[in-house]
Amino acid sequence: MRARMEAALFAAGRPLPIGTLKRIGKAPTLREAREIMEGLVREYKEREGGIEIIQLEGEKYIMQIKPEYSEAVRRISVRPLVSRGALKTLTAIALNQPIAQSDVIKMRGRGAYEHVRELVRYGLVKAEKVGRTLRLTTTPLFAEIFKLSKDISYAKRQLRRRMENSE
Repeated sequence: MRARMEAALFAAGRPLPIGTLKRIGKAPTLREAREIMEGLVREYKEREGGIEIIQLEGEKYIMQIKPEYSEAVRRISVRPLVSRGALKTLTAIALNQPIAQSDVIKMRGRGAYEHVRELVRYGLVKAEKVGRTLRLTTTPLFAEIFKLSKDISYAKRQLRRRMENSE
């Protein structure tokens, strides 16, 4: 069970819900699947290696490179977590959050609908239904990956500073 769940996380390269991990791992109950995942999270923390398994909101888990090693291996990584277009959409969301999805579409074009779905699927953006649109904000995982404050207003300032310094 445990090895199958670990292999699923490695192969997926994206967050997997506990129900999916239970099914793939053939765990008899959700409780047992949760216990296995908690054990894997602990084990990867104790190993002090370059990979970690973390739990995201909504009871999803992801296996990823620890943030402190991501820059060192970025050039040889097979593919980035999200597409280039989604990364640009993520930047627009991060700099303008909270922002209505309809405003993101006006800024980035109709392709941004797929970008938003991709970003939500990876746990980088949270989408809340407000009226006929979605209100988009970044998640704590986004802040962690990009080494930003979890305080939104401070994170926006950090991002703007980084963008100014990279020009």
